[in-house]
Amino acid sequence: MRKKKIDYETILACKAGDGEAFKRVLAHYDALINSAASKIVTDEYGMKKVVVDKQAKEDIQQNLMLQIFLNYNHLAEPPGDQQK
Repeated sequence: MRKKKIDYETILACKAGDGEAFKRVLAHYDALINSAASKIVTDEYGMKKVVVDKQAKEDIQQNLMLQIFLNYNHLAEPPGDQQK
């Protein structure tokens, strides 16, 4: 089952600095961020397991928020929605 897209109003609220909107965006992308921040570690018994690197996760989250805040252009049409 596909997740719903983040609504336009939430993105605009993020751009305006709304903390609750940031939380909704981070919750929406949490699984993808966890996957990107995961790494394989070997324990003292030689067993390998996948863990989420907390620092990498925080870095990805901060970068996502920064990109929305600084670079999202609410006046530009999304790719695929442009009039021909």
